[in-house]
This record gives sequence, structure tokens and C-alpha cells, in this order.
Amino acid sequence: MVREFEGKIKLVIKFFPYRYRDYARIAAEAAVEAWKQGKFAQMHELLIKGSPRLDRESLIGYAKELNLDLEKFIKAIDNQEGASIIERDLKLAKDLDLYVTPAFYINGIKVLGVRDYDYFKEIILKELQNVKKSNIIFIVSVFLIIFALVNIEGFASDKEKKKLEPLPLPPIPKDNPMTQEKVELGKKLFFDRRLSGDGTTSCASCHDPEKAFTDASEISLSYPTTRNLRNAPTLLNVAYAKYLFWDGRAKTLEEQAEFPIMSAFEMNQNLEFLEEEIRVVPEYREAFKKVFGQEVNIKLIAKAIAAFERTLISKNAPIDRFLRGDKNALSEEAKKGLEIFKGKGKCIECHYGAYLSDHEFHALMVPENPKYVNEDKFITTRRYVAKINKYPDYMNVKEDLGRYFKTKKKQDYKAFKTPTLREVAKTAPYMHNGIFKSLDEVIEFFNKGGGEGNRVLKPLNLTEDEKKALKTFLVEALTGEDLQIKPPEIP
Repeated sequence: MVREFEGKIKLVIKFFPYRYRDYARIAAEAAVEAWKQGKFAQMHELLIKGSPRLDRESLIGYAKELNLDLEKFIKAIDNQEGASIIERDLKLAKDLDLYVTPAFYINGIKVLGVRDYDYFKEIILKELQNVKKSNIIFIVSVFLIIFALVNIEGFASDKEKKKLEPLPLPPIPKDNPMTQEKVELGKKLFFDRRLSGDGTTSCASCHDPEKAFTDASEISLSYPTTRNLRNAPTLLNVAYAKYLFWDGRAKTLEEQAEFPIMSAFEMNQNLEFLEEEIRVVPEYREAFKKVFGQEVNIKLIAKAIAAFERTLISKNAPIDRFLRGDKNALSEEAKKGLEIFKGKGKCIECHYGAYLSDHEFHALMVPENPKYVNEDKFITTRRYVAKINKYPDYMNVKEDLGRYFKTKKKQDYKAFKTPTLREVAKTAPYMHNGIFKSLDEVIEFFNKGGGEGNRVLKPLNLTEDEKKALKTFLVEALTGEDLQIKPPEIP
């Protein structure tokens, strides 16, 4: 929309309350400098695509793509040379009372409410007919930059989006409908050690029902003689996850199920050999024909396991009861913690919705785990992961680069998936490398503003009482009843 009407209409867009974070300010600086260099529309489009990757290095990358004068661009964003323009637009937005209702001001016409693109386009085209080009100034507003971070057809405020929600029914893919027989088959496969190369481990080895479907280890269990690279996340409520693994390399449970089976440092099984191992068992062969109407193959094995994993849902968590109207579901201390979670603690910035995750990837600069970082087996695995992901200098990689190994994008450097906070009291140790053994350590990490060099977090300055209340909320409100999963009899 901006590209179509740039230079032809005076446009102010409000989307947030009258406040913004540092990343919004630096994005505004980038947009102003791009405007000065005649590339505002193109920069605006990149800011939409890059959302919310608006750190300094990403913005410089966008400037390179647009062939901007990099020396001027870097100087401008570092020295806030667009401050006067931005402050002018902030003042204008304030004067126009752009605070509560999502609103457009188009040449003085206030447009309110949830509208689609065509509605605004019609108004803009009509207004263009009434305005002489020589009298029009296009206003580059901080609010326009923030607006670019969301879908233009959404028009629900960020504050409204970022709220906690009770768990709904889990989403079920059309190509893998749930049946009780399929779930039971998947459960048997989940606990079956045939899935590993040496017959010693199953999915349940690293995702133990007695340990909230983790293995309670800093670095997850591994195939004999090897070392895993990361912590095993819980499978509780995994049905709601949009990305799997800490680096998000799988988007479905069906896709995810194959990775650890064939991973050299996890289960180390040949997938074609596994098919034959399962197919030779009469009970399995009959079950696959009954459930799928087909012979055993790895894709159906993955579908069955995924179906079982989608049943691992938190039950009767106090937060769900509270959100559905039971105001006695939380203690007074937990309620105080909830307010800190939503307010001063800023937890809700990344942990919201029913799953309590934004499903994004952030570089918090979590420190390397000193217990493993220089261990030979760990170094071997780290190099191997870098190598198979075609990282050019894999021999010299000294850290876990997270999602960057997969995407090679600067914004993903040392970025890891935002985990769910549901059942968090049961899933220690924490972070991708298990560096923090307790929730107290995690809270203190965020309270201090994250790891050294991160551009995502800032110190929270929580008091001891506030940290205590926040922990009470995390432990009390987000913990459901224990799932009673009894290992099945394996054929």
C-alpha cells in the first residue's frame, strides 16, 4: 500500500499505544534514512518481511539489498539523525489522539475499526482525486513502521493479540486424522526400542512420562559413544507448536518424528532397515493394515507417533480455569505474579496465547554450557551439525549457532525457539543447553537483561518480592495434573 501511494498522500497510521520499544525506534530511523535516499517503499517492504527481525545488523543487511549509501545509513541509525522527523510524527499522532482505537488518518479523515485492504484503498483513491500533488507530503511515522510489523488485514492491536488464552482442542492435520487405534499404535512405537540402531533407546528415553516428557538432563541423552547437542524439550502440549526442535527445522510432528530416529547422535537407525524391523512383527503388520490400510513404511510410522504425541495435553491447569472465569483458581500471590508476567516482567512479549509462546526465534545470547562446550564428543557433534547444514567453516565453529545453521540468515545467528511455559516447573533444566538448573536462575537471567551482547532484552529491575511472585505464577498457574501414561506392552 505504501509503495503504491508513496509521495501522493499524507498518511498517519496508529497501531500501538503511545509507546514503542527500541527496535521500533531503530526501524523508524532506518525508514527515514531510506526515505532520504529515495527507497522508503522498498525499505518498508523489507521491514514487513523481516518482522520482527529489526536489530541493527538486519537493518544494515536490508540497506545493502537496496544499494543504499551504507556509510550514511549506518551513521544515521547510530546517531539517530532522523530523530526530529520521528519526534514530529509522534507529536502529530499524540495531537490527533491516536491512542486506543486502531485508526488511520488520511488527509484529516479519521478511519476507525477493523477494515480490509480494499476498503482503505478505495478511500485513498477517492481522496487522491481531491488533492493536488504539489500540496501533499507523505509522513513517515513511527506508527507506520510499527504497523508494518503486522498483517495489513488484521487490524487487531498488538496489546490485544498478546494475551493469555486457555488451551483449545489441539489442531489435527487433515492428512493424519486421529483414531484410537492409530494413537495406540503410535504409543507402542513411541516406547519401542527397535527404533534405535542398537535397540537400547526409544522416543521415551529422552521424553520420559515420569519426567514431564523430558529426560531432565542438561544435554539430552545420546546414542552410545556420542554426545547430543541440545536439551530435550518437553512433548507436553507439543500439538500446539508451529515449529519443532530448538532450531525450528521441522514444522509438523510427522516431519519431526523421523529426525531423531536417523540422527547419528540420537537413535542412529537406518530408516529403511527400521521399516523391515517393524514389518517383520506380525502384530505391527496387522495394525498398520487396520489403521492405514497399507504396509509399514517410515511415513506411516511417523504419522502414528505424531498421533500419540498430540494426545499429550496439559489437564486442568489453574491458568486455564482462571482464564475461563474461575477467579479463585489462582492464589493472591500467583495473581500478583500474573500482573508482573504481563507488565513489568515483560514475559508476555514472547510468551502469550494458549501455548504461551510466540513461535519465534530469538538470540538471547544464552551462555554456552561450560560442562560441555570444550568436550571432544560435544565438539564432534557441533561440527557435524554445522557440516550437514553446509556451514562453510564448520571445523572452526566454537558455539551452537542455533537456527543460523539452518537458515544462514543474520537475524537467526544464535537464535533459538521460544519454548512454551506450560508445565515449566516440571521441565528443568532450562534453555537449549540446560545451562540453568532452576526457575530462579532463569528469572534472574531475564531480570539482568539476558546474555551479553543480546539486542532483545533489557534489565527489568524486578524486586525480590516481584521475582518471588512471578515464580509463584509460573509454578502454580501453569502446572496441570500429571498425565498417567503407562508404557504399553511391546509386540
